[in-house]
Amino acid sequence: MDLLKEYIEAIYEIERINSEPLKWNTVRRNNRYADKAHKIALKIDAKYPELKEDYFQLLYHENAKVRGWTAYRVAETMHYDNEHRKCALDYIIAVAVSDDRKHSIDAKFWLRYWLQKHPEDMELIEDKAAVSEILK
Repeated sequence: MDLLKEYIEAIYEIERINSEPLKWNTVRRNNRYADKAHKIALKIDAKYPELKEDYFQLLYHENAKVRGWTAYRVAETMHYDNEHRKCALDYIIAVAVSDDRKHSIDAKFWLRYWLQKHPEDMELIEDKAAVSEILK
């Protein structure tokens, strides 16, 4: 059982589904793989602590979707120390201020929500000016 490989494959499948023309079952299929990726992350967090550093390294994966999924899981649902969470937040902030309009809007929305619920995470953020602009 290679959980990291399964996780990456689930994200690749989401990417493939989202590149297809919209069909009646697209959302259901997308959600099935999103749930699978999320459950794998939670399983690694709870039962396989020896895989957590390898999981975290997916934040530097060649595929932007894998990096994004990993960043959000590290920041919001998995139990990592502040240094790891800071790296994940830095990645999300970089996406938020990027020219990638679709993903930047998603990242800005997430940051607004997350920092309202978890204001203590502002202490982890170095580029407070960029985040202040996002939060306006």
